[in-house]
Amino acid sequence: MVGFEVVLTINDSHPVTSRKLKIPYGITFKQMHNIIQIVFGFEHEHEYQFKFKDFEFTIEEIDRLDPELIDSRREPIDKYFESFTQCTYYYGDWTIIMDIDVIEYDEVFAQIDTVHGRYNPIEECGNVEEFNKIVDIKRNSLDYDIVKYGFYVDKIRFINRKIVQKKFMLMFRVPFKEVNNRIVKVEIDPNYSLDRFF
Repeated sequence: MVGFEVVLTINDSHPVTSRKLKIPYGITFKQMHNIIQIVFGFEHEHEYQFKFKDFEFTIEEIDRLDPELIDSRREPIDKYFESFTQCTYYYGDWTIIMDIDVIEYDEVFAQIDTVHGRYNPIEECGNVEEFNKIVDIKRNSLDYDIVKYGFYVDKIRFINRKIVQKKFMLMFRVPFKEVNNRIVKVEIDPNYSLDRFF
């Protein structure tokens, strides 16, 4: 079965903050937006857009008919992700570059694969420049303006892969359990039935 490997990189982040995911075939751009929100710890506070180079239309959540916009809630990612190797996701002042590969993937849920840049961005800090500064302070124990950065330095957190994967499983309504500190799909025997107990 076909799926996609997607590397999401926060544009201009230093150190590079990226997440590699496996994505199932057949999801909408709205679902892709939700996946990005989960993996970076965003909180759905801004409008978003997907744009492909040399493609004149913008894909976003719309509440009106517009010939130059495509509604993310109804549009599947498949033909776009098969045709383009890169997409740009705009979310408020954040820009995320998506590198896309078509792969064999048999699952029906998203899966987190690789993490670079262990800190998740803080949406309230505003933009990538401020995020870079906060990460630098945290990583290198730098002196900083406590009034300007204190809240953010205290709030910044590492990405928790297990929590991200749990949220993916819940999003795709896939039963799961924790085995050896990993989240795995629960296989349900299709021949099993409760009918014999009634």
